[in-house]
Amino acid sequence: LFFMVWGIMAIFNAPEYIFDRFFSAGLVLLLFAFYKIMELRFGVTLFAMFVLVLHHLKFYGMFFFGMPFDKIMHFTAGIALGLIAYDYLHERTNMKKIEVLIIAVLVAMGVGVIMEIIEFIGYTVFGEGEGLLFFGKGDFGEWFNAIWDIMCNMLGAIGAAIFAFLVFRKKTQQ
Repeated sequence: LFFMVWGIMAIFNAPEYIFDRFFSAGLVLLLFAFYKIMELRFGVTLFAMFVLVLHHLKFYGMFFFGMPFDKIMHFTAGIALGLIAYDYLHERTNMKKIEVLIIAVLVAMGVGVIMEIIEFIGYTVFGEGEGLLFFGKGDFGEWFNAIWDIMCNMLGAIGAAIFAFLVFRKKTQQ
């Protein structure tokens, strides 16, 4: 509801963020609707929600610990995607844990690449500005930016999958 209202408000005062806010609202609805069906841990779902809120804090163009926020954002998004993919596959399949780890990283990377493609399409259609569909604060060097974003997503996904590999147990075994 928060992101939906925020999206409607963006129509009048920040139209460049309309897509971001409605997209996030859709993701939140999907997470809440499917986290039990997908047998995701509540902590994984909560972390994914935190990442969406972090994105909307719009710290883009700022640096933390010497790193641009955009890279921190992609790293944390990679963590969230890696945790979701690992948790889902781990509970739903009979694959070995190492197979789940590898596939979770590839799934998270695939979603990250899709997001970069959406950014590229938005950039080619809308040009410069703020929001997911624009090239703005935090973005630099076009393709250079996209590759660094993908690498940060990958590093976050690898870290998350290794963490899940070491910590997560099948819920039936807990």
